[in-house]
Amino acid sequence: MAHRAMQPKPSLAKAALWMAGWLSLMTVIAVADADATLVVPIDFVRVPLTALVGWLVYAERVDLLTVVGTVLILTGNVLNLRRRATVSGDASVVARRA
Repeated sequence: MAHRAMQPKPSLAKAALWMAGWLSLMTVIAVADADATLVVPIDFVRVPLTALVGWLVYAERVDLLTVVGTVLILTGNVLNLRRRATVSGDASVVARRA
């Protein structure tokens, strides 16, 4: 039996493309307005989001390494934000973003 490539659901594929464009625009605006050392680590969230889109749109399997990588990325970002809030003395920044 020949393997057929998965075809994405058109509505989900369009939504994913729109979301990717919107997130790219928001990243450009954030880098222009905020400190790059804050924005760039958060930009790594694209990797888990890409895995999520692959799972939802293309029915790709998510393996253990993808889950571990996602947890590491999100944990690193949360720790970075908490450290920045502690250093700047504004703990309410973390509370608002959580």
